[in-house]
Amino acid sequence: MDQKKKYYIAVENGQILEDQEAAAYELVIEATEEEVNELSKLFAKKDVEDVGLFVDPHLPNKWSDVEDDVQSYSNQLEEIYKLIYRLGTPETKQHIEQNEIIEKVSNDHQQYDFGTEMKND
Repeated sequence: MDQKKKYYIAVENGQILEDQEAAAYELVIEATEEEVNELSKLFAKKDVEDVGLFVDPHLPNKWSDVEDDVQSYSNQLEEIYKLIYRLGTPETKQHIEQNEIIEKVSNDHQQYDFGTEMKND
């Protein structure tokens, strides 16, 4: 069995750091190399969804894809936080629980209506 090491996670940047001083981080996990690779793959998927959130609204006739992009991004973020929670230190788990992060991310699955026009009152 692989030995677990401590890693420092910056979710927004998708960083998994071995050196606590290397950059700002939010959460700490203890994981094997295989588990870190799994988290790294989830971050990569989130980055792909993030690009779609930026590109699709700027392209003609792509507004219908924006809702799917938002949903996919939320799904990726939820999976990331679930894995971080599973691998997290007691302090990380407590932080995620107290701030209801997984619940907030999973409840971010909303119905968006990007096709309606704004009305002036």
